[in-house]
Amino acid sequence: MPEPLAPRLPKALLICIGVCAALLILFWVRAQTAVSGKSSTYDEPMHALGAWVHRHHGDFRINYEDPPLWHYWAALANGKDAIHADFNSPKWTLMASQWEQQWHWTHEVLYRTPENDGEGFVQRSRSMMIVIGVALGAVLAWWGWQIGGPAAAVGAVVLFSLDPNFLAHSALVKNDVPISLCMLLLSLAVWRAGRRVTPWNLAGIAVACAAAMTTKFTGVVLAPVCLALLLGIRALMPVEWPVFKWTFRLWWQRLLVAGGVGLVAAVVSYV
Repeated sequence: MPEPLAPRLPKALLICIGVCAALLILFWVRAQTAVSGKSSTYDEPMHALGAWVHRHHGDFRINYEDPPLWHYWAALANGKDAIHADFNSPKWTLMASQWEQQWHWTHEVLYRTPENDGEGFVQRSRSMMIVIGVALGAVLAWWGWQIGGPAAAVGAVVLFSLDPNFLAHSALVKNDVPISLCMLLLSLAVWRAGRRVTPWNLAGIAVACAAAMTTKFTGVVLAPVCLALLLGIRALMPVEWPVFKWTFRLWWQRLLVAGGVGLVAAVVSYV
């Protein structure tokens, strides 16, 4: 007997994936070409060098005003031998007690060390940051599909991929777009948990909260506010709430569920 044919993806889904992929590729190309050949903004060199030190040397005296998670990603394009840094410099030694020395040391390493290509170093980190912008657009497309189908997915990606704010900021070695991705992932996980709490949704909330707090310090405020508002509102809605294999119908039971989700997120974020 002939083997049954594998199920085919719906035509609308294939078209949607193709259009969204084309838009995100266009976004990547435009963002990359927009910064190619342009000098670094004011604090990009310090962020890029700080990311490299954090990842390859495990020292956090430089750029300690930003959490390191996004730094680890930004430094992926620059190996340990990408530049030569003088860790015996007086500026490096004084940096722990005089934070402004990080600017002087950055300038010394990237632009006053003959064998280093400072702008090339920053450009490689910029390329890594664009990937985060593309990921943000992909998550928007997926969530849009879940809410409103192909039209919503394509519409969301069109607005995102042509938005000058994200086109400009996605290519910078800054944590604005990474924290936007964390916020979007947290909102998506909370939305899914509001429909039904599953182990995956609970893990998504916890990981998104932890990622937000280790990407930007304002993420500490984002998590409790988002959880309190969204899960609190969901708990007070007069609609039963499926949680794992149970269904909670009383408002106080749903409030306990919301509190439990927040507790799990807090523990994971702390750890």
